[in-house]
Amino acid sequence: MSAGAQEPGAGPAACLWLDEHHRLVSFDLPWHGKSPPPEGAIPGSWRLNTDLYVALIMGFVAAAGLEKPVALGASMSGEICLELAYRHPEAFAGIIACEACDKINQRQTMWAAHPHVNQAQFVPEWIRALGAPQSPAPGRPLTGRLGPVALLVTC
Repeated sequence: MSAGAQEPGAGPAACLWLDEHHRLVSFDLPWHGKSPPPEGAIPGSWRLNTDLYVALIMGFVAAAGLEKPVALGASMSGEICLELAYRHPEAFAGIIACEACDKINQRQTMWAAHPHVNQAQFVPEWIRALGAPQSPAPGRPLTGRLGPVALLVTC
């Protein structure tokens, strides 16, 4: 595929070809983006922790047949990239952990979990607002489409 082309019918996963030999693959976590909840999950019961986050990414890498991708993440997903490097260094050709550190105290904003706050609307807008207003327009739409960790794959 040509650079900039997206594979059709990707569903909750997205694939953006960077050039004829490299593609950027991303996916939604369960109950995020366009992904359904885990089977049998009760609304409000889904909780993501580090172990589950790493297991989901490794499961996606295996299911998609990705061989030694480069994991790329920023902020929370950058921290998960550090975990991937620590737990599964042999599975990746490289790790790019942007804005990441091994520990952050008081990361969660408790008022965002208040029952009167619609997190499905609030959180994406909050994340979008973190981008600089002078960011180039072509890059802004990607913030909603790239999942928690993007995987650069050499084809």
